[in-house]
Amino acid sequence: MPSISRVLVLAVLGVSLSVQAIPVPEAQSTDVELFSNDARLADASGMTDPEMDDEEVDTDDYEVEFAEPEDADVELERRAAAKAKAPVKAPAKAPVKTAPPAKAPAKAPAAPAKAPAKAPAAPAKAPAAPAKAPAAPAKGKTCAPNKFKNKRDVREVPFSDLDHLFKRDSQEFVGWHGTNSDTAAFWAQQGQLAKPTKADGLFDFIGLGPKSAAGSSGADAENGPGVYVTDDKAIAIAFANNNAKVNKGTTAMLCAIFAKSSANWRAALRKAFLPQALVGDSATASVKAAKEQSRTLYLQAVVPGVSAANVVRFSLLDRSAKTGQMVLPAGITNQFTAQCVAATSATLPAGTSTFPAFTYNGASLRSTWDIAAEQTC
Repeated sequence: MPSISRVLVLAVLGVSLSVQAIPVPEAQSTDVELFSNDARLADASGMTDPEMDDEEVDTDDYEVEFAEPEDADVELERRAAAKAKAPVKAPAKAPVKTAPPAKAPAKAPAAPAKAPAKAPAAPAKAPAAPAKAPAAPAKGKTCAPNKFKNKRDVREVPFSDLDHLFKRDSQEFVGWHGTNSDTAAFWAQQGQLAKPTKADGLFDFIGLGPKSAAGSSGADAENGPGVYVTDDKAIAIAFANNNAKVNKGTTAMLCAIFAKSSANWRAALRKAFLPQALVGDSATASVKAAKEQSRTLYLQAVVPGVSAANVVRFSLLDRSAKTGQMVLPAGITNQFTAQCVAATSATLPAGTSTFPAFTYNGASLRSTWDIAAEQTC
């Protein structure tokens, strides 16, 4: 502010104060000045009471201190400071600006909401894996033991020890076998089926399939080792001719095979039809052994209580014609005899028959001979 203005302000203030001042007795101090308002207050309090002398008034009780008048510049600075402090609008804007942070948390929960939505999706696929686990047992069921009609001694007494019991029993025709003249003579001499001692009869204990090796009977062991017998006479004659052709100096012989005891054959000797999956042979030793092992495991399950090596095994020989074959294991061949004639002979042994009236796959023989049916397992 210009200096002249200051002078004018101070002059006005001085005149005002001098006019408003209250005179005090001379005996008293003149240091105290009262404004007109204060004078009225003093008068109201009894200072002008007529009953009181002037001397009785103690002016000390009414001393009042007044602040020195402030400089105009100080007053202006105070007002400026008041205006500077006045901006109350600044804090008002601060809360308004804090509102945007509220939007940040609103978006933050939105993200986790999506995360759990995807998380359960993974376990939803997890249960699909166990669905494949139960498929493993479906590959095959467990074979059930066959329920045979006749009971037998589970101790398996050697049949040779029971021969004397069957001498009074009638024999029963069980099929045809084709061989050569040397083997036929050897069996007639033994009175039963036995493994030939000559090389030309060595393979009569193998099977019926065609072979060309010297000394072979033309045998494929599709059901396992043993003497192979068929229900079709024509098939046996064909193999007899092949046998004699391979073994020079011999002739073809057709042999009717009989069980020494019909009762023993039907009740004591266990028999089973093999599933086609277990029928087969191989020139590779490892494959051949694996096939036989599979047949053994199958027979152990279906025909329990009996050595699998002694079970008579049936299967189809010609799958289309349904002709059949069976193998008599070496352990029970002494329970059978052979009545042989020339393959060209028109006269056949008594009590024989042939396919199709006589068939292993027929319901009649399956039931009469108590043959365990095939099982898939």
